[in-house]
Order: sequence, then structure tokens, then C-alpha cells
Amino acid sequence: MHRSWPLLEPILERLRPASIVYLGPGDSPALNALADRIRAGETTLRAVDDSRSPMESLPEVAGEADVVLVDSQRMLGQLDAVFALLDALSPPLPGGFPTCFVAGAVRGAPRAALDNFLRITSRDVELATLAGDEPLLVVCERPLGSALRQAHERGAAAPDGDPRVLELEGRLIVLEAVALQRERYAEVLESAFADQAEQLHATWSSPYWRLTKPLQRAVALARRARAKLRGKGPEVVGIPLSSLDWAVEEAVDRFGQPARWTKVSEASGRDDWRLEQEAPSRIAYRIDAPPGCRLSLPVGIRAGRWSAGKEPARVEAALLAADGRQLAGDCALIDPGELHSAGPAAVLHLDFGEGGDGCRLVLAAHPVRDPSARPTVAWEEADVAVPAGRDGAPSAPSARAPRVPPPTISVVMPVHDPAPRFLERAIRSVLAQTYERWQLCIADDGSRDPEVVEMLREHAARDDRIALVRREHGGGIASGTNAAMELARGEFVALLDHDDELEHDALEEVAACLREHPDTDVVYTDEDRLLPDGTRFGAMLKPGWSPELLRSGMYTCHLGVYRRTLMEEVGGFRSEFDGAQDFDLMLRIAERTQRIRHVPRVLYHWRASDASVAINPAAKPYAYDAGTRALQSHLDRAGVPGTAERTELPGLYRVVHRSRPDTPVSVIVRVDGQDDLPALQASIEGISARTRHRALEILVAGERSPSTVLGVQAHASVDDAARAANGRHLLVLDEPCVPRDGGWLDVLLGHVELAGVGAVGAKVLRPDRTIEHAGVMVGEGLPLPVYRAVPSDFVGYLGNLVVSCNYCAVAGVMMTARELFLELGGLGPARSPVAEADYCLRARSRDLRTVFAPDATFELTGAARGRAASLRELAEFKQRWLAELPRDPYFPNFWQRRGALPSPPPAAPLVAAAQTEDREQERREEDLDPHDDQRGGPHREALL
Repeated sequence: MHRSWPLLEPILERLRPASIVYLGPGDSPALNALADRIRAGETTLRAVDDSRSPMESLPEVAGEADVVLVDSQRMLGQLDAVFALLDALSPPLPGGFPTCFVAGAVRGAPRAALDNFLRITSRDVELATLAGDEPLLVVCERPLGSALRQAHERGAAAPDGDPRVLELEGRLIVLEAVALQRERYAEVLESAFADQAEQLHATWSSPYWRLTKPLQRAVALARRARAKLRGKGPEVVGIPLSSLDWAVEEAVDRFGQPARWTKVSEASGRDDWRLEQEAPSRIAYRIDAPPGCRLSLPVGIRAGRWSAGKEPARVEAALLAADGRQLAGDCALIDPGELHSAGPAAVLHLDFGEGGDGCRLVLAAHPVRDPSARPTVAWEEADVAVPAGRDGAPSAPSARAPRVPPPTISVVMPVHDPAPRFLERAIRSVLAQTYERWQLCIADDGSRDPEVVEMLREHAARDDRIALVRREHGGGIASGTNAAMELARGEFVALLDHDDELEHDALEEVAACLREHPDTDVVYTDEDRLLPDGTRFGAMLKPGWSPELLRSGMYTCHLGVYRRTLMEEVGGFRSEFDGAQDFDLMLRIAERTQRIRHVPRVLYHWRASDASVAINPAAKPYAYDAGTRALQSHLDRAGVPGTAERTELPGLYRVVHRSRPDTPVSVIVRVDGQDDLPALQASIEGISARTRHRALEILVAGERSPSTVLGVQAHASVDDAARAANGRHLLVLDEPCVPRDGGWLDVLLGHVELAGVGAVGAKVLRPDRTIEHAGVMVGEGLPLPVYRAVPSDFVGYLGNLVVSCNYCAVAGVMMTARELFLELGGLGPARSPVAEADYCLRARSRDLRTVFAPDATFELTGAARGRAASLRELAEFKQRWLAELPRDPYFPNFWQRRGALPSPPPAAPLVAAAQTEDREQERREEDLDPHDDQRGGPHREALL
């Protein structure tokens, strides 16, 4: 994008946008140039870092954007999602779609993504290509695109002309186009206002309104009374259609491609799913249909895509039995000219009746009169209502918790020559807290700036809640923080860097958590980064307490609030770990307590500057060595046999476990029958060849398997094999697969033998080097696979495809203790795709955690053939676990609906760039200031 800046700068001068959103790397020269350009003006700049999905933060910043700048090379895998989101967020009026400049998108995948967007959008937008050192594609409303192209071509055709005259002419052309857009916008608003006023007047003046209003109230009261008398009926569990892995049986559309579910994000931040097909077409899916189910399917027409006179369309839905009989059906006639709201045009209902396996759900659409018309039908997300009874008696109401007095929170801030204006903002962010029971403890660690010294004295004299101690000679971040802690009198201590800021209600949220859970010892919150001009970007939405993820990096970091007595018991901060002092402290605290809670709100703003790891993760290479030593010290204290190592990503670590080669392990491979024999043979040979373990046995489980398969003992089910196994631990392979290297068993055993671990999962790859299994998320009560079909080298959110972390469940490859497996009842007699997830949640109900260990990687020896869960299986799973686990604690809220995972960006260039920056920074290490941004930053930067 920075190479396009000479071309982009005059265009921005002509447009004079009020709001700019930038999508790309946080260290881009273009972003710095933008910040310099708008510092003195009225334009606001919001940056969305490319290290996280734009689906997280675009809804917050793009609703009012006039201009969106996209670095296509760094946003390569997300352009489709970005433009679909911008399309959904923008008002459906002329001028509502922001002007988007995409650099480096003239050809290849970025151009294909933009062409696809233009094909499916209903907006009157076009592409305007502007040539330069790096060509720009401008996606904007049609009058503006023509004007920009005309102004650019005029300037390029007259290179020797007066630059001032050319600039004024170009600006005039653009302003005329903007004026035309605003006129169209005003006309649409005026027409819409007149229509609404007319409808409102007609409604109020109608006698039916006055006559029926009392009757409507009476009907509502009668319905409520009848519901109370009738009591609660049979429970119904809704299963979303998009969560089913349907097999496409038939699909005919204009482009010869099967229709599919697509995610559409609304301005409210809610993600909806819809199945789109272009008429005339007929789509059929194989789906199991349990008796007594009911499907309500909203359907609408994307009229903007329908250019043939807006002919009415007929939509049909039918459920066909395996023998072709129609079990249920419904249809509707939709006229786009009569649509008055954004809601569905019709709702089709199917009562499954007797149901049955092997049924087909057929969705059809065709125009009524004109066969050449091609309306786009959008089947909105629907739930299949599956009857399910609730097991067990309802739990008794819990007793009222005793009233706990509000705690005093001491905010500890070591100071060493920060920029005075940033120090002032940091102090004022504490003074502005809505929570009043706080204390600000400042230790001036040898500052030489007289303005800083005077500012601290003035604040301490002005407010008696501010305590100040000054040290003539600086001792480093750890000793400075300890000096500030000696002033603390609160029950809890919060850590604040001298140039960062707190959200105004940060301490209020923390105190609310402590009042609700008075036994809590540590509270941590989400955080983001803060540019010098106040722009916030790079929000880090953290998982719940994850012991394994902490051993992979200091993910809790800001805002961290600790019980003061516990900090004193572990000895405070240690200077020998400067640069990783927070990481060392948190590891020592985690050895004493597991009462650690997460407040899922961005309450801390971490200042980002040119020399900060907030912008450059490789700015403090010495801190990574300190982090490695801190982790190794923790492993030695905890008695964990392993070695701490740095990963290729800055700030992330791994533990190389060492296990006893004589630990008995039983491997159980599930097969479906004779067709799996070649893959099973390859699996058995690969496991035997790639393990250093001596006490290893292999068993086979399958309903249609003989007593022995390839010389290996076979059993009817995994549970039968587990009862016959001799190993202390069981390794269940859902499909035949082989490990990639010889250290896989050390990794799995190293985790499963830790206290408090119930199950461990591995990463499973398909033959095409995409992911088949990488853990399971439990969203809205449903087990959803994460990262399925993404490239194997993707690092994942928070690096959880590179380092070990905790999940609610795993699948594909799972290791667990044999004794625990039998005690929990195993996986059940029937092979169910949700059996392993159900097992992990049963272990979780006993306070045993599940670990996902990507260092143990397997490859399928055949094509992936995992069976999709049926409606009945999903309904029973949801009915059993929704109340106990309403949301997955290890994934942010925006992932909780239908497994909405971000598209992976190319990971290898990011790693290579980080390594290059690391090597360059090592040559300048002696010039680094040890007091700048040492608060654990490097140990969480790679997690963003």
C-alpha cells in the first residue's frame, strides 16, 4: 500500500473524507503517512490490524466510514469476508457504500475476490483502475468511480501542465460526483419518508386500528393464561441447518456450482447464515429426519440481482423419503415489487411426520412467467426443532451469596522518563475511573526529565489517593514495580505502564467480578493497542483461564489484577527476569492458585510507538530469552520433565516433554470394514516405525471387523477394545492415520500425565495438507470443528495451531487415561461423531481439562470419511450440555455462532518477516531502553 501513496494522497485530498478505515499491517509506512496527514485535520483514522480477522472489529469502525484502504497482499485471504461485511454494514442508499482503495489487486486472487463481490452485490458500484507504481483498484459508487478515473486520466495525459490547475480540475470533477451522490441520497430519503408518513397516517386513521387494539390485548392475555394452565410441553431443541455437514446430492444453477451456506454480518455484529441459489434451480441434500421434527425456513428474494422486470418467483421446499415419497412440502409465491421490509418474504414450514433415514430436503426456485429471469433466492438460517426430553430433576435454587464489601484496588505504575503527554493521559485514565475505591501507587525509577518529575509531584499533592516514591537511580522494571507495590494498601494490585491507558470503567468491571466471585485471586481482561493520535487497533480478545496456553506465552498480561497477599507470598517481581517479569510472576502465581478469572471486555489500551513491541514484535529479543528462562524455572519447580524452547513466533514458547519409554500405551484404531484395510495397514506400520516407545500395543475397533485384522486384535467397539487393553493410557484414532515424526508420543504423554488433565488431542491433516481435526468448539450447545479445511501452516487465533492450549473438547486423535475412560463410561456402543466431544465434556464436569497439542501432528492414510452428526445426535448433545456450557470459554463471542472462524491469511510470510526483523533488531539491541514497554509485551504480541 505504501508504494501507492503518491497516487492515493491527491485522491484523498480531493475526497476530503471525514472517516478513514485502514485494513493492513500496523507497521505500514502508509499507516504512518495517514496518521501524519490527518493529525492536524478533522479526518478520523481507524486501523484494523491484519494479524486478526476483520470480522472482529470492522462492525465497530466501518459503519460510518467514508473511505476504506485495503492492503490486499496482507489481507489476501480475507477480501471476500471484508467486502461482504462492508456490503452488510453500509446503508442501502446511494452513497452508502464506502469508497474502497485496494492496492496490488489488479490480478490474481484479490482481483477475483473483487470481481466476485461485484457479481453478487446489489449496489450500483464499479471498479476504477488507477495506474501507478502499484496500481489501485477503486471500488465505489458509479458516479464517483467515473469521476475519479476521469480526473486521474486528465492528470496523466498532461504531465507537463500546471500542477495546481490539474489539481483544481480534478478536485472539481470529484466534487461534482459527490454532489450528484448526495442529491440521489436526498431523493431516496425524501421518498422513503413520504411513504412511511403515508402508511402511518393511513394506519392511525383506520377504524380497524381503534377497534382491534383492545381485542389484541385481550388475545395476548388469554394466550398467557392458557400457557400457564397448560404447563410446559415437550422440550424442543433447535438445530441450525448451517451446522450440519450435508452431502450435496443435486445442484443446478446458472454457473454450475452447488449452492452453499454463506455468512453475512449485519451492522449489529450478529452473524447470519443464508443459502443462496439462482433460479431456475433445484437443490437436494441428504439429511436424516427424526420423527416429530418441524422445519421453519425463512426465504426471500435479492431483488437487486433481478434485472428482468422483477417477475414473481415460486419457491418450494419438500422432504422426500428414501423411496421418493413426499413426507412434507410447502411453497410460496414471492413478488419483489411487494416487499416493504428487510425481513423474509415468506416462511415455509415442513412437519417431518414419521421421518426416516436417507431422506432428501429439496429446495427449488423458478420464475413464474419469464423463464429468462434469474432471481437470486436467499434461504435464511433456520432451526430444525427436534423434540428432546430433559434428563434429571431441575437443580434447586442456589442460596443468596453473602454480601462482600467492595475491594480496594491499588494501581501500581513504575515510571521512567515517558513522554509527558502520555504519562498525563495514563494518570488521568485512573482519575476518570467510575469505581472510587482505588489507590494509584507511583514509583519514579530515576527519571531525568524535569517535566515528568514535576508532573508526578503535582498529581501526588493534588489527590491523596496518589502515593509517590522517588528513586534517584533506576533499578529496572522489576525493582521499580516492587517499590511501587510497597505503597499499596488495597486488597488487590493492578499493573499499569507509564504510557498506557485504562478504560473509564475498567476497575468497576474488575470489582464486579471480584464481588461475584470473592475467592478469585487473579483477574485479567482483554486489551488493544493505542497509536499516538489516539487510534485504537489490534484488540486481543482472550480465552478463559488456560493453564497450557500460559505455558506457551504471557497471554493474560493487560489488564492484570492480582491479590496483593499472594503477590507478596511468591516474592513479587524478580530482576533477573527483566523483560519477562510479568510472565515469571504469573507462572509462580499459577503454581499456587487456579482461581483465575477472565473479564471478556477490552479495558486496557497499550501504547504503540515506533520502538515498541506493540508495533514491532522483534523490538526486544532479550525479553524472549528471559521468558524461556522463566518457563524453564517454572517447569523445574513444578516437576514437569521437559525443556522450554522458543518457537518461530516471537513471544510464544513450547515445552519439549520427556516421557518414560516403558509407560504402557494402547492405540485403538477405528475402522468401518474391509474398505479401510489398506489405510489401516499404513497406519499400523507408520505408528510402529515412528515411535521410540517399547510398551506400545495396537488394537482395532469396528462393528464390521473380523476378530483379527492384519494380525491385530479387533473388537466391536472402542469401549470393548479399552476393556481388553493393557495400557495405562489409551490413544483413540477415529480414522487410520500416522504420526509425522517420532516425538508425537512424548508430547501426548507429557500432557496427559499432568495433574488435572483429562484428555489430550492432536492435529490431524488431510492428504492435501489441510486440517481435518484441530479441536472442537462448543458454541450455542453444539460441537463445532475449528479450523477444518484451512492450510496446515496457518498459525491460528492466538497461535493456538502452533502452541499447546486448552479446548472444551478434541476429536480425531484423543489420548486419555484408561482408568478414567472406563470410569466415565467410554464413548458409547454406537459410533457417533460427537462421542469424543461428549467424553471431554464429561471429564470437564469433573474439573479435568482438555488439551490441544499441535506439536503432535498426524496425517490421514486415506481420504477423510468422518460421518456428519445427525439431527438426533446434535439435539441430544445440545439438550445435555447447553445449560452447563452456554458458551465456549476458550473462544471469543464472535466465534460462538455456527463455528464462524476467520479465513486464514498466508502464515509463512508473517513468520519470515518476524524472523528478519528479529535479526535486524539484534544488531541494535544495545540502544534499547529497558524501561520502555517491558510489561510482558513480547510474550503476548505474537498472540494478536
